[in-house]
Amino acid sequence: MKKYIVFITTLFCILMLMACNKSDTSITITSGNYKMELSQEQQNGEKIAPVITINTDDKSFLFSYDVLSSYLTIGTYEVNGNVLIATTSDEKYHYVFEIIDKNTFSFLEEQSSKITVFDTAFSVVPQNGAVFQKE
Repeated sequence: MKKYIVFITTLFCILMLMACNKSDTSITITSGNYKMELSQEQQNGEKIAPVITINTDDKSFLFSYDVLSSYLTIGTYEVNGNVLIATTSDEKYHYVFEIIDKNTFSFLEEQSSKITVFDTAFSVVPQNGAVFQKE
């Protein structure tokens, strides 16, 4: 009987240590507009910054980066760890962001669809590592 009590106590201690060791590393994002930080030169050139709008209620997004385009870059997103993957409704394009914290994303250009704009005099193409801050 004593062996069973020792075994159960040991097992309980191991399970408690395992439970304490788990940490929730997922980052919670919130709905809102996340605007790309522009360089001083881009600000002086009065360029329009790209914005990704997140709606956590239905996991949808709107990514606005070209003011002259008639294509609406809308769809749904998913979060895997600290990565947000936004895929357009027609599944032609996807955009990947590293979630730095609940107010900050970093654009991952190599993992995203290529972004082109009609005229760079008005719009800015997000480069790898571009920071998007919640407004």
